[in-house]
Amino acid sequence: MRRLTETEIRQLEAQGCTADDWGLLSVAEQFDARRVVRARFSGRIALGAFTKTFTLPGGVELHSGLYDVRLHHVEVGDDCLLRRISGYVANYRIDHDCLISGCGQLYTEGPSTFGNGTRVAVLDETGSHTVVITDRLTAQTAKLMADGRQGEPLYERLQAMCLDYAASRKADMGYIGCHARLIDVGTMTNVSVGAHATLCGARLLVDGT
Repeated sequence: MRRLTETEIRQLEAQGCTADDWGLLSVAEQFDARRVVRARFSGRIALGAFTKTFTLPGGVELHSGLYDVRLHHVEVGDDCLLRRISGYVANYRIDHDCLISGCGQLYTEGPSTFGNGTRVAVLDETGSHTVVITDRLTAQTAKLMADGRQGEPLYERLQAMCLDYAASRKADMGYIGCHARLIDVGTMTNVSVGAHATLCGARLLVDGT
């Protein structure tokens, strides 16, 4: 990664881009300033090289890059396309080859476990049977927790293991995995998106993986 050159900064400004501090931006060696149009930057920003063309349904081709977006404290990998973000993207690491289009607000706020560690009451209405949700939870483990009761060694150990794992997932920045597609997502708060996932038309996603 490297700093922007003065020529690149002038070109970005001519293309409608602004930054609170251009010195907080770092870019890949092969970064092409032509691929960033009407973008606003704040906080620390890292941008990859934008060389790929995306083919949309119907055969429409769009070049990777940033078009009409606002980014705050974001890392964007190589060959991503972010376009028409009506709100902003904040506190996210976006892996390579992602398409994010027509979205509203995508942000991580404060340390988050991204849904890991959430307790869900099952089987009865008293809450005595709680299952701790993680992104590695299996049906078998969930069944053992659902059948167990507080104070039982196996139940307590399974809960502790899940809570320990949830603590290991805590982070200040969210993650969007490589080849992910986010289309027309309204608001996404404290959500980690895995590689190759597709989210289309979701209005509200909160605290999840």
